[in-house]
Amino acid sequence: MGTLIRSLAGEETNNLQDRLQQALAQASKIITPYWPISTFIASNGLGGLEDKAFAEAMKYGQDWRGTQGFLPLAAYRKFFEQGRITEADLETATRAALRDENLLPAVKISDRVMAVEQIYNIWLHDSETPARLRQSHAAEWEVVERRLKAWELRNPGDPAPVKTIGEETVTRNGQTVADVINKRMITWCAAFLDEGQAAWTMPGREKGFYQGWKALAGWDKELKAYTRQPIASKIKLLSEEAGEALVMLLQQMGISPENWAGYLTRHIAQLPGWASLILWREGHFELPIQQEQPITLIEYLTVRLFYEASLVEAGHPKAPNPVEGTDPAKDEVISRLLLIARALKLKPANLETLNAEIFSTLVAMAKGFNSQMLWQEAYEQHYRGQLLTDFRLAQSNAVERPVSPLAAAQAVFCIDVRSEGFRRHLEKQGVYETF
Repeated sequence: MGTLIRSLAGEETNNLQDRLQQALAQASKIITPYWPISTFIASNGLGGLEDKAFAEAMKYGQDWRGTQGFLPLAAYRKFFEQGRITEADLETATRAALRDENLLPAVKISDRVMAVEQIYNIWLHDSETPARLRQSHAAEWEVVERRLKAWELRNPGDPAPVKTIGEETVTRNGQTVADVINKRMITWCAAFLDEGQAAWTMPGREKGFYQGWKALAGWDKELKAYTRQPIASKIKLLSEEAGEALVMLLQQMGISPENWAGYLTRHIAQLPGWASLILWREGHFELPIQQEQPITLIEYLTVRLFYEASLVEAGHPKAPNPVEGTDPAKDEVISRLLLIARALKLKPANLETLNAEIFSTLVAMAKGFNSQMLWQEAYEQHYRGQLLTDFRLAQSNAVERPVSPLAAAQAVFCIDVRSEGFRRHLEKQGVYETF
């Protein structure tokens, strides 16, 4: 490790630091700044992705952070059974999606024509799992899987979200390196970002997060137990500049500059709450606490990568899980293609000889189909329609009311669920008016 922790010089330094800043700007989109707990307000957890379409931002959050922005499909289907979503709502949502995606109204498959709206309807209502389809239609599944593999060789898509090396490596006691890193980082972030709650204040915070950590982390006996290495001496070898040290650590881990953004995104997504608070602090340098005790995402990531490099060096790769080996996203595409084949009663031979252009069109449709998004749109469509109907009925049934007496006081509140109860109770206390 010591051979790589050295000072960069001249043009190489500037170039790599520029690359690092670009990567960090991209990586930090996975989080949004969070105010400290003393002034915390609700905010959009995917605020950095507001330039993306809603469904795209939801997928990005799910891929990188494991967050789920939609209800489970079972919940939507329950609403359908209860009448809270109707076929008309689904048709409206589907037609809007087809317009947005600029899809042809129908596709000729083998010697038959099938409306795209009908295909979407099949996919929306089918609750067959890929595992059951694979088992019950093994021959057809094998044909589609083989053709899809050949198609993907000719049409490589975007790379799948990366996992950090630490997520794929286990320590001596069986934990993943990523788990150990997270526990260490929670400890250090809580100590450094404390604003008076802790009984024992972390010393050296005026040096900043990175330098404060460097001064103390060598005494971490628990980490030494994981690595069985001289951690204190390794820390001393780190550059005094966090950005320079981070570049060297990325290089040591074998992460090429073009992959820095994805790799750092994954690291930031590990503890999004702490990272979001650091992002807020970094963006408010005018605050006395940030001037007195500065902390930045680069410093945070440098510490994370140091732990990862040290722990990976002392750990070993995870053994593959025998249950794994399938790609859920690919299995979902195969399932959707099989559902069309079943609806048209196509045999394996038909699938084998299916026109390549038609197969490519169906694959693109299956990959782009977002069942949860369509169900959500239909759910909201039904709710909006019912709400507007209720408003119209209330207006038509309204009777002329006497003029209200002059309010004793008026108060303006934020549009916030926490304010609504306060408003309601205040208005019950007398002639008070709220807005």
